[in-house]
Amino acid sequence: MSMPEIFVTSQISKLLRVPEWRIIKFVGGKEYGIAPALAQAAGTGTRRLYDLENVCELALAWWLFQAGLRSDVVGWILRQVRAEQEPLKKLLELEESRATNLYLAVTRTGRKGHYFVPRQRVEFLWSIDDVAHLLDTSEDNSNFVLLPVGANYFDLKRRLKKL
Repeated sequence: MSMPEIFVTSQISKLLRVPEWRIIKFVGGKEYGIAPALAQAAGTGTRRLYDLENVCELALAWWLFQAGLRSDVVGWILRQVRAEQEPLKKLLELEESRATNLYLAVTRTGRKGHYFVPRQRVEFLWSIDDVAHLLDTSEDNSNFVLLPVGANYFDLKRRLKKL
């Protein structure tokens, strides 16, 4: 069973279990950098058309938003992932055993002084050992957001196949 390649807002809303207005806000908000790959709405009665990569970006944006991150931080993370990672839709190809061990780590080193700019980093961790290593080697004043993106994308893949 194959996955669809073209999506409209209502389909993505059902797939991600997100209100349609939130999808539109992700696409309309410049901070996220998500644009429909196939067609932008051009007035009343027209539809936005998305590709599979858009669905994966919107899913990640939603999971980050649900983790409590602000919109500008979510946008920054999406830009980092786009710049350093293969397309997100490749994560849909992972087998369940590999997917369940994939995490997205957002690390921020806290401020040490008034003028110190915190360092932030985004990386994919491919095993629980990678997570443990990150925690062991991090500075004492670091903060983390750890998302089980592999399991989330595997679940998304199951829902896509039913669509």
